[in-house]
Amino acid sequence: MFLRLFTVLSLGIAAFGAVAPRSQPPQLATPQFQLAFISTIIVDLNNLGEITIPEGVRANAHILGGNWTRPDGSLLANIVTGIGGQNGYIDSTGILHYDVRYTIRFVEDNKYGYITVTGFGIIGVKNRLVLYVLVFFYAHL
Repeated sequence: MFLRLFTVLSLGIAAFGAVAPRSQPPQLATPQFQLAFISTIIVDLNNLGEITIPEGVRANAHILGGNWTRPDGSLLANIVTGIGGQNGYIDSTGILHYDVRYTIRFVEDNKYGYITVTGFGIIGVKNRLVLYVLVFFYAHL
């Protein structure tokens, strides 16, 4: 009974969608971005752990330190050392596929944030990456 009802409803929705006139997509406002922080990460490139994989070379680098600062230069958070690192890979064309995870500690209240960074780029060059920040409050960002 449920399967038959689902099939009828699906066909009805599909048929309705086929004859309904198409409307224009909604106009979306252009997002306004503003710099929230600058992240500086110190990575040990002298002691990379490397493994050859079919795509290229998996590279593991330890994070030695770093911090986050506000646009005015004031300290927002410090990177917690000994936790996390870079475990991406360099493909056969020389592109680094970032996979970075680390922990920060906010200086104002000593609470933690958990960071994941992914993206593509070249070592030693400014790259556009995606940054995921997991915090259990939003007072700092």
